[in-house]
Amino acid sequence: MGNDNLLTLIKKAAMEAIEASKPCTTCMGEVKKLSPLQIGVGQKMVLDADFLDITSTANKNMKKGSKVLLIRQAGGQKYSVIDTLN
Repeated sequence: MGNDNLLTLIKKAAMEAIEASKPCTTCMGEVKKLSPLQIGVGQKMVLDADFLDITSTANKNMKKGSKVLLIRQAGGQKYSVIDTLN
């Protein structure tokens, strides 16, 4: 019975570690400029093309002022622009 409790505790710790690392999260941004591309996230952060992967659907529909759906990839260094929300 003791091994079952230990195994449950290890599984719980592993799941908490994965959740704490935030493998990816979604957020919304706004296109500030198209050329060169800049997307604002929140009040202070502005992402340029070096930090963005853009789907073809989002690329076709983006214009200045468009709201976009973003997925922040693990580590927070890269964002995927999934689609526009307008």
